[in-house]
Amino acid sequence: MMLLSRHVACDDQPGSDPTELALLLQDEELFGEVLAQLSTSSAERLRPRLAAARRVSDDTVAPNVLALLVLACWLDGEGAQQSDCLGQLESLDPCHPLMPLLVAMHHKAAPPGIWDL
Repeated sequence: MMLLSRHVACDDQPGSDPTELALLLQDEELFGEVLAQLSTSSAERLRPRLAAARRVSDDTVAPNVLALLVLACWLDGEGAQQSDCLGQLESLDPCHPLMPLLVAMHHKAAPPGIWDL
């Protein structure tokens, strides 16, 4: 958990390595921790970090990074990036556990504010 907190902390940590973040997100508990922290207020901070992790991820670790990035983009109002990441996730792992939620909110154009309710 200590390693993950360096990546999702409020301030911009200089030692934050996108490769390390991508690998940490392969652990279900750590993935769930970041998922639980995503909100309309945290998305602006987390989205660039997740995008950096995606840029260094190969196809074996990308799905968890992409799932969180899709959510962060939606919550941060980055619809074009959200659509692109969703398409990548659909190609790499169409059975990802978050896929039904991500596809439904995208197709229904759900407003990000409902996430924080």
